[in-house]
Amino acid sequence: MISHTPPRMKSRVETNFSRLAVRCEEMALDTDNFVNRESWRLEKYVSALEAMLNELKDGPNSPDRDQLQEYTNRVEFLKGVLGTAKLPSLSEKVIASQLIQPASISTPISSPGISIPMEIKHRHNTKYAEDLRKELLGDSSISQQSDTGNDSMGNNLNDLVKYHHSIQEKIADHMLDLTRTLKEQVTVAGQVVKKDTEVLNKASNLIDKNEGNLRIETQKLEMYNKGACKCWIWLMFVVVCSVFIGMVLFMRLFKKKNY
Repeated sequence: MISHTPPRMKSRVETNFSRLAVRCEEMALDTDNFVNRESWRLEKYVSALEAMLNELKDGPNSPDRDQLQEYTNRVEFLKGVLGTAKLPSLSEKVIASQLIQPASISTPISSPGISIPMEIKHRHNTKYAEDLRKELLGDSSISQQSDTGNDSMGNNLNDLVKYHHSIQEKIADHMLDLTRTLKEQVTVAGQVVKKDTEVLNKASNLIDKNEGNLRIETQKLEMYNKGACKCWIWLMFVVVCSVFIGMVLFMRLFKKKNY
């Protein structure tokens, strides 16, 4: 007998989160109203979704890891859509909308196998591409030559993407050159510091050696001064004695005559 695990009951917060997420995705699907009037309202809804998601992660009846990851991806995708809409130029919006990663959810929309985030990304790509084409080519030429405009738009987009890639490559090359130059400068500075350290060590050793020699010479000089002082004392003593003896002899040899 096969036992079936009963389905998990969603909490009130999770139910509200799912409903609000669906509502946000429906608003994002309406590209005209979203770009023109509804972006500020969607921003408020996404902030509420983030708060509910944090409450789901910390709540007692938290969904499993896969479900939480799906919810997180949906919120991040909506934030990416909002961030793209806030970019200043249409070219940046076109590139950013192509880089947005749609969340994987199990709810399809108009076509089988196409999820709501994929449909949102497709519609926003188309919207920004049309706006950029209008800006580049003008409305009249587009209305007369729509097919040619589509091909030209594709070429312009490809050229724009190539241009951005080339700018990124130049920046990367510049960063590599700068890193290489900094590495060389650090190496040279390290060698200079090493040489200066060796010179300082040699100077310190020489100072220590000279200090030792000076101490030895000072001791020798002190000993020499003491020895010289003793020699002078003995010399003076000998001179005094010699003078005294000489005077005595002189007095005995030349006695005073008595008259």
